[in-house]
Amino acid sequence: MNYVNVLANNNGQFSTFDNTLDPRQDQRPPSVSPAPSPYPAAQPYQVAPAQLQAITPTPPPAYSSPSPAPIPQQIPQFQVPQTSSRIMGQQDIMPVTTPQSHVSLQHPAPASLANESHQVQQSPSPAFAKSPLPTKRPSISAMNSPGISKRSPAIPPRPSPASSARASPAMTPKTRPFESATVLVHVAEECLSKAYSAVYSVAASPDEGRMREYQKLVSTGLACLNAAVQTNKLAPRQEAKARLRYASILYEETENLQEAETTLFQGIKLCEKHRYTDMKYCMQYAALKVLFQRNHKAAFIAIDKQIAECQTFKHYPWLYAFRLLKTTLQTYAGNAPDANHFDNLQMLGNFAYERGDNAIGVLASLLEGLAHLRVMKSDSVERVQTCLAQAAMYQLDPAVKVPQLDILTLLLDLACSMHQKNPDILVQKLSALESRLDETISSQDWTDDATEVCVPMKKQPSSSLIISEDTTAILRPGKDDEGTDLVVLSFLSKQELFALVHAFGGLANMYRPASREQVGKMKSLQRWAAGLETVQHVSTQHMLGNRALSTVSLHESIRQTKWRTEIFCYLQLLIGLYNATQSKWKLVDQSVSKLQKAATPAVNEIFTLFTLYLTGVYYQGTGEFETALTIYEDPRLQIPSGPDGPESRKPAELEVCILAAMSRLWILQDPGFQDEQTTSKLLESIQPLCTTHPDSEFRTAFSLVQVTTQPDLEMNIVKQNIQSALNGAQRTNNTHCLAIALTIMRCRLFENVVGEQALKSAKAASQQARRSGNLLWMSVADGMLANSYEVQGQLAEARAAQAAAQENASRAARAFE
Repeated sequence: MNYVNVLANNNGQFSTFDNTLDPRQDQRPPSVSPAPSPYPAAQPYQVAPAQLQAITPTPPPAYSSPSPAPIPQQIPQFQVPQTSSRIMGQQDIMPVTTPQSHVSLQHPAPASLANESHQVQQSPSPAFAKSPLPTKRPSISAMNSPGISKRSPAIPPRPSPASSARASPAMTPKTRPFESATVLVHVAEECLSKAYSAVYSVAASPDEGRMREYQKLVSTGLACLNAAVQTNKLAPRQEAKARLRYASILYEETENLQEAETTLFQGIKLCEKHRYTDMKYCMQYAALKVLFQRNHKAAFIAIDKQIAECQTFKHYPWLYAFRLLKTTLQTYAGNAPDANHFDNLQMLGNFAYERGDNAIGVLASLLEGLAHLRVMKSDSVERVQTCLAQAAMYQLDPAVKVPQLDILTLLLDLACSMHQKNPDILVQKLSALESRLDETISSQDWTDDATEVCVPMKKQPSSSLIISEDTTAILRPGKDDEGTDLVVLSFLSKQELFALVHAFGGLANMYRPASREQVGKMKSLQRWAAGLETVQHVSTQHMLGNRALSTVSLHESIRQTKWRTEIFCYLQLLIGLYNATQSKWKLVDQSVSKLQKAATPAVNEIFTLFTLYLTGVYYQGTGEFETALTIYEDPRLQIPSGPDGPESRKPAELEVCILAAMSRLWILQDPGFQDEQTTSKLLESIQPLCTTHPDSEFRTAFSLVQVTTQPDLEMNIVKQNIQSALNGAQRTNNTHCLAIALTIMRCRLFENVVGEQALKSAKAASQQARRSGNLLWMSVADGMLANSYEVQGQLAEARAAQAAAQENASRAARAFE
C-alpha cells in the first residue's frame, strides 16, 4: 500500500473504514439479542383475563405446575428505565428494587397513575401479603416464579440501536491503532528509493530540474525520518535504525554535520541502554566518518580509542573494520603514506594472520603494497615485492580465493614489474592477469554490477551480538555451516576494472621485445581504445538508468562518475602521447580537445597538468616553439623552490614538471631561443631529481638532454651520458629513446668522421628510428646516414638516403595539416 496515498485519503481517515453501521445510512434498528442470563431459561407464561383476581398464594413444595398469578389490585409504582424517551407528563424516575426479591420489575405503569405524585414512596402491601407465611422461606426458582418476567432479572435493557448505533458495544467496529511513526519511516524510504533510482543520471548531467527534484525527495525523506524519531513511538531498535539512517543521509547529502553528530550520539546512548552492541558499533563507525569531516586529528584519536575498546572486549570483527576505516581515512587525508599508515596496516595483517583470518591478512598486505607504490622511494619496489611474497604464502588457502583479491594481487604485481622495466616479465604478468580476468567473466561470486568485495573471517561465539542484518554495510553475517563472517569493502565494478586493465595492458605492450615491437604498439592503441569504449558504455548505462536499483547517495555517485572521468582522461593522455611519438599531430590535437573538455576543476588536479603538458607537446611538435615555451613556463608546471622544495608536490605532479622542464631545455637549444643562463638554472633544478629518480626512464631522458645542451660538456661526460642512455633504453626496450640516443651519438661522436664505425653508427640510428615510427627522427637519422655515405664516397647510397629523408620530412609536414 502506498502510505502517501493512505495519509491523503478521506481527510486523514483510512479509506478502508467500514461505514455500513452508521445510523445515518439506515434508521431501522437492528434486532439485538439480550445478554445471556445466568438463570435457567424461563418458560413462556401467559395470564388469562379471568384469572386476574386477588388470591392468597401458598408456597408449593415444587413448581411443577405453577398457577398463573393475577396482577394485584394496587400495583406498586415501579418505573421502567428508558434510554432516551420519557412517559408523557412524568419526570425521570429511578427504578426501585423491592427488598424482598431484589429484582427490578419491568411492567410499565398504568395510564391511571400518570397524574399521581412523582415522589417515590414505599408501595402498600398487596392483599395476598396478609396470608400466613411459613416458618421457613421456600426457595424461589426464577424459572417458575409467577411475579417475575420472562426477561432476565437484574439486567437492564441495552440502549436502542436506533438512538445511537455507535453507542452499542456489539455494533462498534474496533479500529486498528494508527502507527504514524512506522508509516513515516516507510514514506521516508519510498522517497529516498525514488531519489536514488535516478542518482546516476543526476550525477552525470546535473540538470537544474533533476537536481531540484532529487533534493526535494531527499529533504522529504529526511523530514519524515526526523518526525518519526521525534514521536517517541518507535520500538527501541527501530528508533536506533531510524536515527542511524537519518544521520547517514545528513552526512552524505547535506553539510549539517552537527545535527548528524548529535543524532548519532543520542543513538549510541539508546543502544547502550538496550544493549544493542551491533547497532552501537555501526553508529560509532558513522560518527567517526562525520568527525573526520570536521577534524582529521580528532578523528584518528577517536579511532584509536575504538580499536582499543574492541581489543578489550575481544570484538575482533569490529577491530578489523575500524583499522580498515583508519586506512581509508588516512588515504583520503591527501598526504603521502607515513609511518602511522604503514604501522596500522602491519598491525592489522599480523593480528589477522595470528587468528587464522588469512584473507584479512592478505588484504592488509596488498593495501600496504599499494601504499608503498604511492611513496615511490628508491626501495619502494622491493617493499612491494615483500608484501606480495607475504600474500603469496597463503595462496592455497580456500578462504583467500576471492576473485577481487586475486585480481588486485595480479594488478599490483604487474605495476611493480612496470617500474622494474623488464619486458619479458611484463609479458608474463600481463598474460596471467588476462587469464584470471577471463575466468571471472562467468563467475557467480562476482557479478557485473557488484561494487563491493566480501572478505571472509572466522565466526566468533559472540558474533550474533555484534554482527546482524543491520550491520551488512560493514560486517555481514555468513552462513552457519561455513563458520565465517564477512567484512564488506567497496571495490570497482567488473567493467571498471576491465577499463583499468586495458590501460595497464597498453603500457605493458609497449615494452615487448623488439621482434614484436610493432605488433605490440598496435595492440597498445587497441587496448586503450577498448578501455575508452568500456568507460563510455558504463557511463551510458548509468545515464539511461539501466543499472539495478541503486542505494548509493549523490555524493558517492559523483565520486564514481569522477573516477570514470579520470580514467577517461588518463587513456586520452596515453593515446595523445603515443600519437605524438608517431608524429600524428591531428590525432594529438583531438586528444587535447577531449582532455580540455573532460579535465574540469571537479576532477583531480593532476589531469589539468597532463592536459597542459600535452598541449605544449603538440605546439612543440608542430614547430610553434614560442607558444610551447609559454605553456611550459606556466607556474603550474614549475618545480617548487620554496622551503619544502619539490617534496611539496605529489610524485605524479613533480614528474610532469620535470618532463616540461626537459622539453623546455630542448627548445632553448634552438638558435632563435638560446638562453644559457636559463638553461643552467633548469639543469641545476632537475639534475638532483633525475639522477636519483627510481624510474630508470627519467634517468635515461635526462642523460639525452644533458648531452645536447649548450655550452658543450667535456667529451668524457658526453660519452658517459650517451652510454648511460643507450644502456637504459636497451634494458627497458624503449625504441623511441634508443633511436634518439643513437642519433645523438652519431651527431656528437661521428660527425664528418671517416670509417666503418661512423657508418655503422649512422645505419643503426636510421634502422632504430624506423622501428620507433617517429617521422621527424626518421628524417633526421636518414639525413645523417646520407652524410656518412657521402663522406665515405658512396654517393649512390647517399642519394637514396637523402631521398628517404626528404620523403619522411614531407610526411611529417603533411601530418601538421
